[in-house]
Amino acid sequence: MFQVTLRGSHYEIGRQYGMLLKNKGIKYPRPTDVAIRFAAKVEQEVANLVPELIEEIQGITDGSGFDFEIIRTFALTVGRSPACTILAIPGQYTVDGHPIFARNYDATPTFQDFTLYRTYPKKHLAHMGCCFDMLVGREDGLNEAGVAIAVAGVHGLYTDAPGVWDHIPLRAVLDHCTSVDQAVALLKQFPHFWTKNFLVADTKGHIAIIEAAQQRISVHYPQNEIGAITNHFVSSSMQPFNDSNRTMPQTHHRLQILKDWFQQQTNVIKISQIKRILKNPKTGICSNNLETSTQKGFLTIWSWIAKLGNRSFEMATGTPITLSSRYKSYSF
Repeated sequence: MFQVTLRGSHYEIGRQYGMLLKNKGIKYPRPTDVAIRFAAKVEQEVANLVPELIEEIQGITDGSGFDFEIIRTFALTVGRSPACTILAIPGQYTVDGHPIFARNYDATPTFQDFTLYRTYPKKHLAHMGCCFDMLVGREDGLNEAGVAIAVAGVHGLYTDAPGVWDHIPLRAVLDHCTSVDQAVALLKQFPHFWTKNFLVADTKGHIAIIEAAQQRISVHYPQNEIGAITNHFVSSSMQPFNDSNRTMPQTHHRLQILKDWFQQQTNVIKISQIKRILKNPKTGICSNNLETSTQKGFLTIWSWIAKLGNRSFEMATGTPITLSSRYKSYSF
């Protein structure tokens, strides 16, 4: 895991990050003309909603010395399809009344060199979150207002319509939103390209599940229950957009395990209990399928748990996370 701290205007943040890329000798190949044209269309969509992220892309360009079209294309159109498990628990079920948000990020071992970002954008909300080589985007995070959000990829049905990859809307929520309602309103404004599930929670214990596809968006607000997402659409209006021929590993099983686990709790829930289920490979919540001669490895790369209202979370890293893995505290 790498750790990066970025401060200033979005342009200044981008320039700082661009200089890091340059100093590390990172190389980006020139995208195809088709990808460049697609990115130009996506830029228009992003600029309408969060123009400061385009300024950040310009900063990365100036700091790294890469051509703007190259950085824009990789920042706005390169997506991932991880098989993650994410949950949120309202405060009335926890020991101290704080809502709890937790996520496992599962992917192939090539994702193990991810980055933990601490970001302090001028005139926007400070936040901390993780990502793998997404430039301006994030895969998950927690901001200073106590809003936590994470995304899980879904294999869905696609068209040629332009849209925004999951890491850009998620970053916009971290920058702008102080509540679940604000986050939902912002996520609904984006045209989505990659099918995905978002889970968002705030300090008041409000939780929302946002299922997003090119064709439509569905929002569900869990009441008096756990909020949980894996890698398929659940609501009846979104199920037609699941690609039944490509299903993420154990996605239905992992979701049911979480729901059953929550129903079995007879007392208030402790952080230690959540850690145990997140790290347990026997249930499938933790992926530890090591690479063999016949299959690629698929592992839980990172796992974090946050009490909402604190500017910190506990995170375990490794390939894979195991029952003996230790969670360490990270703050911003």
